[in-house]
Amino acid sequence: MNSVPFHQDRLHILRIIAALAGPRTRVYAVSASTKQAGYRITAGAQFLNKGDASRLQFRLDYEPRVTIADFSETPKVQKYHTPDEWYALWKNHFEKVKVTESANNVECQCARPIKQTRSEIEAAIRFEFELPYPDGTRMGLADEALDTFFVRISKASND
Repeated sequence: MNSVPFHQDRLHILRIIAALAGPRTRVYAVSASTKQAGYRITAGAQFLNKGDASRLQFRLDYEPRVTIADFSETPKVQKYHTPDEWYALWKNHFEKVKVTESANNVECQCARPIKQTRSEIEAAIRFEFELPYPDGTRMGLADEALDTFFVRISKASND
């Protein structure tokens, strides 16, 4: 989730995860936290070593704790989460969410998915399967993905 640059895009992913989860499913997720050196440096921390000094990153201003780096070849956007923010993101899709924080990451364990509406799931899948390639073309597989997804969901609910 830390490599997904926009909040709305993360919500699409979470809707798909919640829709695929059953009553006994446990979801374990990890993301970059604000304790990672890359983020701390953009927030004003001192470089710890030469390796840290080679990481050129800038904070973006459209959402808190988002940076851009790796300018030489393929720019990379990173979202760094606080524990509270990580909890809020998952809590909208699961009834039970436990968040912990390690040295560099936030983790969560989730259970009891909150039912997603068909229109929410459809929008999420259309988004995921119609992302543009660098040349501007698109996969064109959203309808096939939707058909497959809802067949899987109906089989799971009959089991």
